[in-house]
Amino acid sequence: MLWIWVFPLSAGLVAFTSFVFPRRKGPLPPGPLRWPLIGNGLNLWYKHPWKVYARWAQEYRSDILSLQIPGATIIILNTEHAVQDLFVKRGLIYSDRPYTAFFEKLGISRIFVFQDYGERWKNNRKTFKQYLGTEMESVIRSNELSSSRRLLVSLLESNDHQMEFRQAVNDFFLSATYGVPPSQQGEHVALTQESAVLLKRLMIQGLVFDFLPFLTSLLAWFTTAGVTRGVGVVGDLVDKMMRAPFESAKADSIQGTHRVSVAGRFFRLDEESSNVSNDEEISIIDVLGTSYAAGTDTVVALINSFALAMVLYPDVQRKAYEILDFTLCGRLPELKDCGTIPYIDALIHEVVRWNPVAPLGVPHILSQDDVYEGYVLPKGSICIANTWNILHDEERYGPNVDEFIPERFLNADGTLDETRAKTDAAFGFGRRICPGENIAREFAWILFASVLSAYELVDARDKDGKLLDRSTIEYTTEIVSSAPHFKCRFSLRPGITEAMIREAVRPVD
Repeated sequence: MLWIWVFPLSAGLVAFTSFVFPRRKGPLPPGPLRWPLIGNGLNLWYKHPWKVYARWAQEYRSDILSLQIPGATIIILNTEHAVQDLFVKRGLIYSDRPYTAFFEKLGISRIFVFQDYGERWKNNRKTFKQYLGTEMESVIRSNELSSSRRLLVSLLESNDHQMEFRQAVNDFFLSATYGVPPSQQGEHVALTQESAVLLKRLMIQGLVFDFLPFLTSLLAWFTTAGVTRGVGVVGDLVDKMMRAPFESAKADSIQGTHRVSVAGRFFRLDEESSNVSNDEEISIIDVLGTSYAAGTDTVVALINSFALAMVLYPDVQRKAYEILDFTLCGRLPELKDCGTIPYIDALIHEVVRWNPVAPLGVPHILSQDDVYEGYVLPKGSICIANTWNILHDEERYGPNVDEFIPERFLNADGTLDETRAKTDAAFGFGRRICPGENIAREFAWILFASVLSAYELVDARDKDGKLLDRSTIEYTTEIVSSAPHFKCRFSLRPGITEAMIREAVRPVD
């Protein structure tokens, strides 16, 4: 009698499949085999998916790939040509961000990097340019230098360079954006780190709830890391992370004790005009909070990648500090030196390129049906740029793209090769390109040059105490991909004394 159930079950399966995988008006880009019911659900959980997508692009001989999961189509762009065609030339319809009810509850919509391409995002982008643009350049640069110099002192006293790198980046962002001095940063740093850890865990679990709507009643509470936390509580934590340093700076401004900062400029304009709206204040809170929260993780990942490259490629490290010695004649670098030492410029480009901190960028959403190279791209598709593959293009960057070779960005005479020295893909594309790219690059320059001028990085070991081996190095598989944890010794270079480093901090403080 089982045959009686065959027809209704088959009909139900067909109906369900048609609902979650509706018919298209034309072919999707190529991709791996799709399974009944789950589509490509099993293809989403690879370690280092950017490398898998790069391999698929070669196998299918296509710049553009597709995956399907229940309720969503994922489009993967593997070359700069495809990204330029869609994210740049057709940016009007490729600039939205994924939206989920779960993410909204977590407060992620406060972070303007993840905001939809609408009026709120446009206003925040305008606010960023207004308050972190050229008028605040001197304040930002001053804090870049002072944070870098304080890092040199911290490295004298600590055996955990990764912790000190994070502290230096927190120091820079809190000082430059809010005017919070190093002695008062602890509470804000702890709040940000707690929020980041919880968000990272909850965002993955949130995808399950959003793709299985019948589970939404469970959104109120569930267990994370052994502690039952309400999603609303986490949302409040994110809101506090965004507001707390701003409110602290505001209180200092009222008392007349506020240090010069980006937030201070907003308070000054507010006092002068007396007509700053509540929406404008919310916008500046979102922008500064985003710059601090999102900027910290990405810049820390970049610095850790730099340190890893220096210990894995000691010849590169040696050449860099020898060039700095020759150019600077024994002094520590200043921001006026930025852009005047081609080898350090090339080294920055190579750090950005070698293991990009956001190897798949931040997803874009297609706002209407589109056709590209004969393929139909449906409205609502999640579009991902394979930044890692773009920055490992041998036609642009030459052979041995997995190796750390700053010389690939230099001409034969040692000058910077302007045609090849383009690594802006690491900072996004089109209308969603990171507005803080120049700040990040300049901060990286002064920090890398300072560390290389003062220290030699030696005796690098993994978490088990074994010497690092290039062949076993693995970066994390996260939206911000980080170098593995390791320890190394920061040894003062010949001619550099502890007194010199401590003395160098005073003039910039």
